[in-house]
Amino acid sequence: MRPARSSRVAALVAALALCAAHAARAQSPLPLDAFAPGLEARAPGIRPGAPRLVVAFLFDQWRGDLVERYRPAFGKDGFVRVMDGGARFTDCTIPYAITFTGPGHATWLSGAPPSVHGIVDNGWYDRALGMDVACVEDPRFSAVGVTSGTEGEAASPRFMRAQTVADVLKSTTLGRGRVIAICDKARGAVLPAGRHPDGAYWLDDSTGLYQTSTYYESALPAWLVAENARRAQKLRAARGSSWVPRASLPAGVWAGTSSDPDDTFPHPLILPKNAPGADGADGKVKAPAVALTQHPLALEGLFDLARAALEGEQLGTDDTPDLLIVSISATDRVGHLFGAESPEALDLASRADSALADFMKLLDSKVGRGRWTVTVTADHGATPGKRTVRRFEAAPFDSVGNLSSQQIEAWIDRVLGAPAKGLKSAALSVDGGAVVFDPAKLQALGLTREAAARIVADSAFANPWLSGGYTADDARHAGAGDPLLARVALGWYPGRSGDVLLLTGADVFYDDSARTRAGHGGPQRDQRLVPFLLYGAGIRPGIYRQPISTLDIAATTARILGIEPPAQCEGQARYEALAP
Repeated sequence: MRPARSSRVAALVAALALCAAHAARAQSPLPLDAFAPGLEARAPGIRPGAPRLVVAFLFDQWRGDLVERYRPAFGKDGFVRVMDGGARFTDCTIPYAITFTGPGHATWLSGAPPSVHGIVDNGWYDRALGMDVACVEDPRFSAVGVTSGTEGEAASPRFMRAQTVADVLKSTTLGRGRVIAICDKARGAVLPAGRHPDGAYWLDDSTGLYQTSTYYESALPAWLVAENARRAQKLRAARGSSWVPRASLPAGVWAGTSSDPDDTFPHPLILPKNAPGADGADGKVKAPAVALTQHPLALEGLFDLARAALEGEQLGTDDTPDLLIVSISATDRVGHLFGAESPEALDLASRADSALADFMKLLDSKVGRGRWTVTVTADHGATPGKRTVRRFEAAPFDSVGNLSSQQIEAWIDRVLGAPAKGLKSAALSVDGGAVVFDPAKLQALGLTREAAARIVADSAFANPWLSGGYTADDARHAGAGDPLLARVALGWYPGRSGDVLLLTGADVFYDDSARTRAGHGGPQRDQRLVPFLLYGAGIRPGIYRQPISTLDIAATTARILGIEPPAQCEGQARYEALAP
C-alpha cells in the first residue's frame, strides 16, 4: 500500500530539513558516530569511555626492576597503588641499541624507533654546520621566562621526524584536547609534546626556575609565573641546607643499598650561580656536595609544576581527554652520580613515591576518581654501580665503569695508524659512540671514509671496553640473523649517526667524569629494560609477563585516550591490559 500524500509530504519536508542541516555543517564535518545515542557531548573523533585526563609519567634512568627493588621504601598510596591496582608489564625493552635520553623520549609517545624519528642521541655532529648540535636546540627562537643576564635554552622539535600521541590528540579533537609537557631537561618536554602542544616547559639550569621558548609562546602563562615565584622562595629557603635521608624510612630498608666511601650523607646543596638565594659563586660542585638538579628539590619542583599545570590549565575538567606529560630527570642525575643501588637513589625513590601518591589524590579530587589514567615508564635503564659490579659481577680483568671520549679518540688514532704519521684527532667528533671522521686527516692517512670506518668497526670487537662496532653499510644491510645488528639498524639515521657506531661492553658506559658511578647508552638488557605501569580508567589490572617493546607504549596510550596511534608508530596497543 502506498503511503498517504500527507505522509509523503511530511517525509519530504523532513528530508529537506536534514539536507539543509548537513549543508550548514559542510564546513565542519561530523564523525560517522556523531548521531549515536549519548555521544553528542563527546569531542569529535574520541571513542566512548576515554578518561578525562591521561598523565604520562617518565622516570629518567629507572631500570625496569627498580620499582620492585625500591618497594620496601614505598607507601601504599603511590607506586604500590599503581602496581597492585593496575597493569604491570615486567618485560618491556627498548628495541634499538643506543639507550640515551633523547631517543628514549622521542620514541616514548611516537612509537617510532630512531631510524624513523631521527633522534639518534642527545646530540650529534652536524656535517653541514661543522659542529655538534643538541637534539632540541633551535637558534631561530629565544628562551622565554629567564631572568635578565641569563641565556636560558631556546628549543623546538625541529629535528623530530615523527608524529606523537600529542599531535594526534590535538588534531582528532580539533584542538579541544589540551597537551602540557614538563621536564627538568628541554628534550624531555619538547620531544614527546609534538608540534603544537598548549605548553612545553623545562628547567633553566642557571636559575633553577622554569622556562619555555618562543617556538611555543611569547610569555609564560600566569600560573607558571606564580609557580616560579613560589619556586624562588623555596630556593632561598634551601640556601646552605644539605640533603639528608628521610627520617620516616625504616632502618631495615638501607640493608639493600651500597655506595662508595666518598658518597655519604649529608650532601650540601650548591645552588646555581643565578638562582634566587645563591651567593653568586661559580657553582662548582665537589663531592659530597650536589647540584640543584641532583637534589630532591628538583623532584619536588617538578611535581609542584605538575600540580600548578593541572590547576592552571584546568586539565581534566570536561569530557574531551587532556594529556599531561611529566618527565622526571632527578632520577637520572642521582643514578649517574651514585648508582641505582645507593642510599641516595633509594631515598629519592621514596620521595618520588610520596609525591606520586599526593598527586594521584589531587587527581581524585580535581578530575574525579575513575576519570583519569596514569602511565609510568622510563626512557632507558642503567648499568649497575661500579662498586657493585666490581664486588659481585666482574672478574679482575674485566672493563668496568666510564669510558671517556679522550680514551676513544686516542684508540681510534692508534688503530688508524695516525701517530706513526705524526697525526692526531682523526675523528672530528666522538659522542656516545658515534664517530665522525675528519676528511682532511683521512686523506693524509691515505684512507677513504669507508675504509676507515671498516677498520675502526672491526677493531672494536677486540677492544675490551667495547662490545662491537658498526658502519653505515652494516646498518643498511642488517638482517634477522644478528639481533645486535638489528638493534643498531633501528637506531641508525643517515646523516646523524656518524661514520661508525661503537657500542660499549657490559657494565661500561660513556662518561668523562670519574665521579660518575653508573650510566647507560649501550645495548645490554639492563640498559634496555624499562617499567611500563598503567593505572586508572580503562585499565585491566594484572601482571603481564610477555615480552613487549617500548614502541608499544605510544599505541597503548593512544587507545586509552580513544584516538588512533601516531602515523609512524610501529608498535601495537597492549589490549590485554585495557578494559573492553
